[in-house]
Amino acid sequence: MGARILVVDDEDNVLRMLEYALGAKDYEVVTAETGKEALAKVAAGAPDLVILDINLPDMAGMVVCQQLRGAPETANLPVIMLSALAGVADTIHGLEVGADEYVTKPFEVDEVVARVTALLDRTRRLSQAKKKGPAKVLAFTGAKGGVGTTTVALNVASAFAADNRTVMAVELRPTFGTCALARADAGGGP
Repeated sequence: MGARILVVDDEDNVLRMLEYALGAKDYEVVTAETGKEALAKVAAGAPDLVILDINLPDMAGMVVCQQLRGAPETANLPVIMLSALAGVADTIHGLEVGADEYVTKPFEVDEVVARVTALLDRTRRLSQAKKKGPAKVLAFTGAKGGVGTTTVALNVASAFAADNRTVMAVELRPTFGTCALARADAGGGP
C-alpha cells in the first residue's frame, strides 16, 4: 500500500470520488467529514498528506490547517486545500495559512491525483535531503583578500566536488569579487 492520505470534506460524493481515484493509484485513503474528526485522525496516526475542504460544518478548513501548522509534529505535513472559493484573494489566504496547494471546486479528479503524487514526491525528496545531515562551512580569509585566497578556496571546493559532494562558493565582499574571474581564467563557463 502506498502513502496514507486523509481526505476531509463534508460532501459524501467528493469523499467517495477521491477515495476511489486515490485508491486506484494504490494510496491508503482515510476520510473525515468535520475538522474535529480530521484533527483526531491526524493525532491518532499522522497521514502522509491531507486533502482539506475549506467549508466544513464545525470549523473552517483554514483553522484546521493553521492548527496542523502550529503543532511541531504536523508542521510540515503536506496539505492540499479544496475550495469553492475561486478568487485570487481566497487562494492567497489559503496559501498564507499554510496550504501547499489550493484547488478550486469543481475540480478534475486526475488533477488532484497528480497534485497529490507531485507533492508527496517533493516532500520525500526534501525529507531525504534533510537526512543527509548538516552542512559544513569552510571559510578562507586573507589579510588583503585577492586572487591568492580565492584560488585556495576554489581549489578546495574543486577537491570536494571531485569527491561527489555538493559545493557552494560564496564570496562576501561589498564590491565585485574575484571568484568569477578565477573561474573564467580557469576555463569555466559564465
